[in-house]
Amino acid sequence: MPLEPRSLAGAVWAGLKLLLPSVTHPGAVTFFLWLSVLLFIVLLHRHNVLGYGSERDTGLAELFLLATLLALPRDGDLPLLWAVLTGVLFVETASRVLLSYALKRGPVIAFEVGFGVGLLTVIHPAYVLFAPYLLYKFSRLRLLSSKHFSAFVMAFVAAWWLSVVLFAEPSAEGLWAYVVGRASLLAGIAFPEGKTLLFLLGLLVILISVSAKVYVLSPRSIARHKWILIFQISVSWMAFALAVVYSDRLSFPVITLFFLSSILRHLIGLSGDREKAPGWVFLSALALGAGVIVWSLI
Repeated sequence: MPLEPRSLAGAVWAGLKLLLPSVTHPGAVTFFLWLSVLLFIVLLHRHNVLGYGSERDTGLAELFLLATLLALPRDGDLPLLWAVLTGVLFVETASRVLLSYALKRGPVIAFEVGFGVGLLTVIHPAYVLFAPYLLYKFSRLRLLSSKHFSAFVMAFVAAWWLSVVLFAEPSAEGLWAYVVGRASLLAGIAFPEGKTLLFLLGLLVILISVSAKVYVLSPRSIARHKWILIFQISVSWMAFALAVVYSDRLSFPVITLFFLSSILRHLIGLSGDREKAPGWVFLSALALGAGVIVWSLI
């Protein structure tokens, strides 16, 4: 998000660059990139414990997430850093829905989700497409009363108001230019090509194979696991569809990779159950998808 020099955030950023020139140094960006990736992997562990209620004694899913993140076609470390941080924000927002499954919280949790989605739509308006699905999941938990919905809407508006205060030039023209500039991102469609196309093809193979496994597995899973599996695979498909339409936005494939890793971590932990264990067809499909991703690096 470009910082308008005459906005509040632009003034703060200009001061930071004068006082701390090292914040824009490539080495600092790389350091924060690895730090954010480590945070993302720790978040994967926490997300899986929260979703499935148990720990899985395997590090393969974490390695899958790390390897695929580093394999993402990108120009420099800064785009990936922002993509991972945006992914952290999205996962934390989605985790509020997972938490509500167990705790049946009041309107506060709807406010938290609305605020998270609002911030994400400031980053890119396409994130608003996740809002109806998250509200639908709330309705399935009987947590979409008028109080919950109004809390969601108020938080969404509050996130946009905060962004206007921070990033818009304090004038009517500046406010209008800011809102139009954010909305115009929807028209910036960029279909994948080259290495990005190969990467997304490999990701599609993995997504299809995991979806097929979830389709077979979920009817025999306990209610909580079934709910989580369907939630995660649905969000993965939505993020992948946006990754195809806006291939220059790394945050969308990053979100897909995270939720696929969470599902894989659960599936790997079922290896002792013959009916639910990953079969050779499933593992071969994963290997094929991973092979295409590796090919995209060459």
